[in-house]
Amino acid sequence: GNVPQIIAPAGLPNIQGLIKYRYAMKAMEKMDYTAIGLGEYEASMPLTKTLDEYALNNEKPRVVCANLKDPEVQHPLETKTWQRADPIKGSAVTLGVTGLVGLSVRERIEKKDKTVDWIDSTPALNVVLKEMDAAKVDLRVLLYMGSISQGQAGGPAEAVACAEAFPQFPLIVALDDTDEPRSDPLYATSPKTGDKTMLVSLGHKGKYVGVVGVFRTGKAARPFELKYQLVEMGEEFMTPKGKEADQPIVKLMEEYTAELKKDNYLGQ
Repeated sequence: GNVPQIIAPAGLPNIQGLIKYRYAMKAMEKMDYTAIGLGEYEASMPLTKTLDEYALNNEKPRVVCANLKDPEVQHPLETKTWQRADPIKGSAVTLGVTGLVGLSVRERIEKKDKTVDWIDSTPALNVVLKEMDAAKVDLRVLLYMGSISQGQAGGPAEAVACAEAFPQFPLIVALDDTDEPRSDPLYATSPKTGDKTMLVSLGHKGKYVGVVGVFRTGKAARPFELKYQLVEMGEEFMTPKGKEADQPIVKLMEEYTAELKKDNYLGQ
């Protein structure tokens, strides 16, 4: 989540915020993203405009949020509580991806979009977990809009508290308040079950990709072992010269530039 631009360059009106969001979502669809969370930036447009810009007509990546209130009324056919990700070629692991907006982010959203309301997180996630079990999901992933490094009133970090309360999610992707994401994951241990959850954060502006390796253990109590690497998107990943015409994201950028020119966005 937090995909849209919410502040335009040089203090200008944020005329391009929605079009940039649409092209960013198109790019993630071409990269085969399954699901994406929503957060403060999406709600700043406000949320209805953001979802109408892409999710209204495109199912992938699906916007997921378990604790959004009455989405079928406020945003019909635009969000899901969770999304199944079928195994990639060569793997038999099925993923279930859900999203949750933590208290601190909900408070920020309420200041920007008062039409957005929430249900209690615990029963919301319990419903999702039951549905994932019924769908025989192998690995559950939570996109958590809450801090991996800061907590409420001196308590544990929001994301850590969530991990401890819901050990059914072996992997949680969370927000980080620091400028650069940590290269090593955090681990939270459930006081009830002793299960460990891996918590990772990917930073800002698409500078990094988080890679999680999933290995079967053959043990019913802990069926998977997870390994993590934070990969910086450096020059070695750039499209080779002369092959730009075959690069789908370059084509998207050209479409974006043409739309800016056609509708005189710079003039606006």
